[in-house]
Amino acid sequence: MSPMIKKIEQFRKALLIVIIIIVTILVVWRFFRLPAQYFQALDVSFVDITDYYDDRTFACTMSWDDFFANTRNFEDMFGMLNSYDLTYTMGVITEHAEIRWSDIQDAFDWAQRNGTKANTPYLMELGSHSKDHSFPTGWDNATAYDQIWGSAMEIKGNITLDGSFWAMNRTEYVLAWIEPWGQYSAYTRKACGDYYYLTDRDTFGGLSETYWKLWDSEYGSYEVWGAYYDADRVSNLTLKNGFDWCYINRRIFNIYGHPNNAKHVWDNPKSHTADWIKYISGNTSCWYAHHGTLYSYHFIETNQSGALWIKALENNEFQITVNSTAHKLYGLSYPVTYKFNIPSACSTANVYYRHRQRGNWIKLPTKTPADFFNGIAACRFDFNNSKVYISIGFSDISDDIYLKITGKCSSVNQMGPAYKCSNLVVSAVAGAFPSRAPRRGRNETSTQNKGE
Repeated sequence: MSPMIKKIEQFRKALLIVIIIIVTILVVWRFFRLPAQYFQALDVSFVDITDYYDDRTFACTMSWDDFFANTRNFEDMFGMLNSYDLTYTMGVITEHAEIRWSDIQDAFDWAQRNGTKANTPYLMELGSHSKDHSFPTGWDNATAYDQIWGSAMEIKGNITLDGSFWAMNRTEYVLAWIEPWGQYSAYTRKACGDYYYLTDRDTFGGLSETYWKLWDSEYGSYEVWGAYYDADRVSNLTLKNGFDWCYINRRIFNIYGHPNNAKHVWDNPKSHTADWIKYISGNTSCWYAHHGTLYSYHFIETNQSGALWIKALENNEFQITVNSTAHKLYGLSYPVTYKFNIPSACSTANVYYRHRQRGNWIKLPTKTPADFFNGIAACRFDFNNSKVYISIGFSDISDDIYLKITGKCSSVNQMGPAYKCSNLVVSAVAGAFPSRAPRRGRNETSTQNKGE
């Protein structure tokens, strides 16, 4: 072979190698990278935090008293509630004569396994119902602290809450105080605030108990909250009608009861109890939450004590920061829903998040209005109204959430560096999300209905 032919052959081989390398790079780039339009960072503007998770129409929460062991009634009740994917708060009597902590742990774990399958994690919340169910109006200051702080410590000391909304960095939380005998005093109110309970549930009833309570700055927690209905005492029809009324009026269907009450028949799927339980379940317009997570959400939604900052960054990214002290005191890992405007004429979009500025972007699951889910990190697009609802909670690795919304739009609205919203300006300069009082309904009435 002549030297010239040899050089030509070497050149052809080298050129072929270069072509193969270029093609390989292009194939790899194409495989790992979606088309450019899918990574187009959209110009978006923050609007508000929705009243209810995922901008649901109304909410449902229930609490059940006097939990100490898996007696037959409790086991049957858990089976029924879990089968319908309902969230609930259990009031634990921590020094009951027959307390069995292993039973409580088993029930808690069972509820969580069931909820995860239904896109509604952590069906059961454990709240404190005192140490011995004595009368709070007879407690002095020291007794109130012992009953309220001590019972929470006993729950945290005997139950593993890791991996749930009620644990962060080896710190565990009991956010719901369930008053024994429906009684409270200045001593109990102060103890609730000092030991970082968010909600204090009484037993009085009426329409005023179907919406958010105000923050009580004197005691450092939310006002005492009753229940719309005592499930031990009202008819199935009343409970069903109450659920419908809350849907129509965008309220919170808030009920309580005692599982051991003879009115409830938990072991028969055709019983009158199963009838109303089934009626209130599975509604995709309803947010199902526990007492503690309900008010954990509300704490962020109203920016209580100036706990939240929302900041626009470069490349149409957003940073959401929670006050570090509030984060440590309450956990605040329950997802909160942030509403954003997106450009019109979008057909495809995604939301990415991370908890550190230099961390990897993680894609949020996308849900539709037809999907049944509660308390999970997710996003839902409303392309007809140019909105996206992003539900995400704070992590134990930082006080921050970073968001990026990308998508394919036929036109991208150009917006200035600051986005003027209904009640704040989000700009490149960090600013506190303004605190606001919850909206109350009109013509509310209240009836006194004290119980155990």
